[in-house]
Amino acid sequence: MADEILPPTSWSLNISGAIAIELHDFERGLKYCKDSLKLDPSFFPAKFNICEIPFLQGQYAEARRLWSELYSGMKSGDPSNELVVYRIF
Repeated sequence: MADEILPPTSWSLNISGAIAIELHDFERGLKYCKDSLKLDPSFFPAKFNICEIPFLQGQYAEARRLWSELYSGMKSGDPSNELVVYRIF
């Protein structure tokens, strides 16, 4: 794997997480996204993917709660705000 040649980055870990989530391996996807956040605690794509997991599992109230928490910590004018608001509703 690429991680054996180069050290993992927040991007590579998040991509691995997104792939796992797409394959419905939610536990592994969550682990990769959390590992991504260990390298960069402000990394939006990993935070977003963590919110996406309960949504894909049909746990809509939990997903909405997570997206609302994510939104409340975002700065006004952040270009990602619209995406998060869309997911909340």
